[in-house]
Amino acid sequence: MYSNITAVILSGGKSSRMGENKALLKIGEKTVIQIIHDCLAKIFENIILISNSPDEYPFLACPIFKDLYPGFGPASGIHAGLINTATEKNFFISCDMPLFNIEMIKYIVEYKTAKNVVLPEWENRIERLFGVYSKNNLPVFEQVFIGNDRNITDKNDKRYKLYSIIEKLNAEILKVDDLPFFRHDMFFNMNDKEELNYVKSVFNK
Repeated sequence: MYSNITAVILSGGKSSRMGENKALLKIGEKTVIQIIHDCLAKIFENIILISNSPDEYPFLACPIFKDLYPGFGPASGIHAGLINTATEKNFFISCDMPLFNIEMIKYIVEYKTAKNVVLPEWENRIERLFGVYSKNNLPVFEQVFIGNDRNITDKNDKRYKLYSIIEKLNAEILKVDDLPFFRHDMFFNMNDKEELNYVKSVFNK
């Protein structure tokens, strides 16, 4: 059980393609976010949720915090997580990714590095919403949102995109394709009904 690392679930997406809150969709008897929370609770002592609609999650036994700068996607969610965690090291995961396994989390959080971000890379893609972000990154995120040279007018400006912010951070990128516990669909995220049905089919195997 990790007591010096906080798990942060990000549930801030608009779910526009799904047509309803992805986190609250059910797979069997549990919601997607409950499945993720319960799995994280097996190894993390501290879990928090970042959501701008906290009233939708009365069933989750964890603190819930809102974005300080809503509307800027995952970057503002990670910023809110770093503001509200009590630990230097934090593991972030998106609320629509229930096919992950604990072995991959352990590999990422226990990887020895002096860098402030640890993210997996698979099939030449970097998964930015399944990784470790240190509180040491907070000044970089704050510079993006509240720096004197920033005037937040266009929320689609690439400066506010997570990939742009990560370029400024000292990130460790781990190739995970060849690890024995890697599965090609473990970072699969649900954006529409067809993808939800795929996730359900995996759970029903």
